[in-house]
Amino acid sequence: MAPANAAPGAKREHKVNNALIEKLASVLPKGYKLGVYHLSTPPTKTDALYPAPPNERDDKTYREDHFLAISVDAKDDSGQSKPVLAFALEVFLFTTAFSTTLFVSKADSTGYLHHLNLPKGTPSPIREVSAAFVSFLVEHRQRKNAQTVVSLFARSQVQYLFPGSVENKGKHVLDDRGLVKWWCRVLNPLLEPVEGQTAQDKWDAVNGYLVIPGLDDYETRAFLPRTPKARETWTLGHPLERISHYTKEFDWVPPRCLIPKFPDDPKARFHDELDEEVTQKRQGTGMWKSVRVAGAPKSTPQPSPLKTVTQGLSPPEKQKANGLDKKKAKKKKLKGPVISREPRIKTQQKNYLADRPIRTAYYYWPEEGRGEKIVDESSYKRIVELLLHLDFATLDKACTSTARWVREVGIGSRWGRDVLGTKEIAIPVADGYHPAAVNSLGAGLIKRKQPHDSATANEGQVHVLNAGLVRKKVKVDDAGADGQTTRDMAVASEPTAVSAVNVLGAGLVRKKPKA
Repeated sequence: MAPANAAPGAKREHKVNNALIEKLASVLPKGYKLGVYHLSTPPTKTDALYPAPPNERDDKTYREDHFLAISVDAKDDSGQSKPVLAFALEVFLFTTAFSTTLFVSKADSTGYLHHLNLPKGTPSPIREVSAAFVSFLVEHRQRKNAQTVVSLFARSQVQYLFPGSVENKGKHVLDDRGLVKWWCRVLNPLLEPVEGQTAQDKWDAVNGYLVIPGLDDYETRAFLPRTPKARETWTLGHPLERISHYTKEFDWVPPRCLIPKFPDDPKARFHDELDEEVTQKRQGTGMWKSVRVAGAPKSTPQPSPLKTVTQGLSPPEKQKANGLDKKKAKKKKLKGPVISREPRIKTQQKNYLADRPIRTAYYYWPEEGRGEKIVDESSYKRIVELLLHLDFATLDKACTSTARWVREVGIGSRWGRDVLGTKEIAIPVADGYHPAAVNSLGAGLIKRKQPHDSATANEGQVHVLNAGLVRKKVKVDDAGADGQTTRDMAVASEPTAVSAVNVLGAGLVRKKPKA
């Protein structure tokens, strides 16, 4: 239902997504601001992720693309505060009637996050934002009787989305081992419930799977998060047979029907090469001809000489249409008065991409789970391609590239939201700092008041000897002059105190030291 003040024929605009803003604000440090840019595509029909078994149809599959960019305010050489992109994450959603698969395609940072000036020891906002965004997409794509799968491949690269960012000394690039551990910590909150919540509150059953080629179970277990429930929620191995609905419908399924073909995935390209080698006779079995080791040399067969076949290949001649049989319809002359119409003035831009059903048997597309800007597939590719042609080597270049990317994506209109963190962060205590212990006195005890200046008190302290006492002479050890003990060295390192004044009592005579 359109608002009362809307123009005739105007379409209701897409609502600004406040659910993502609130979720990001809950994980960011209190008082710190970030810029959020979220764009997505509507569900579009695409190729199936899993090839169907022989004599079966491929699953009808829809795809959504989501791109999230985070910016911080940084001061350039001129002293002006300008936004600069600090982190970006690209996620693809594949939905069928049986499952929803969330694939993390790319994630990259520029190294300019330190301009946020967070206290030392504060958890990384990049990890918190990544976990919150993945959790946000999962929560808004849940469907009844449809499983949800989050899949990613952790492979370290110096730069994925921000060209030239590797030249920035502030960028910290993780190796493959560190990247696997980092993503395990990002996805772990999806597996372990928060305080006051159980895993069954959100999911009937949830489990994480980790596969690292070349490592055994003992070596792989070192990559899991160090939490008490990590052994219960994580499994070392692949879940391909469990997540495929073909294994529940058939007694045996070829391996090629269990391996997903994600975009820009080396395994998908290897999958296609094996499919091309299969002869026409073996295509009905769903089996590959051979499985080569990746990188092994491949022999190229010599092309056989072509045989020229002329009989039966000439195209049939078209019969000439007889002009007498077909009479051309004559146009009738228009008669009558001409009625003028007022021109329609276009006051709002209509977005036809939002004219899609929210729920079907193959996908769920709620308004809360969409991006701030909704673009088609070709525009999305152009936006990501534009980012790959910018320069983030220096702060000035990064600020200029950020302004250009935001301006061209918005097509002249302002877009993006500011997020102010609300999470209380406990600043860790620095090493070597120990607060003074508090001693509670019992009832009836009075604590003596200490002098205001302890140094002054020690300086003017007077030792009075009682009557009949003689102060002994201090003996000097020759051996001690050359080599001091550990205790002597410790005492010697202390600053020399002012010598105290000893006052002899009445009737006492100080003895003269012997030579």
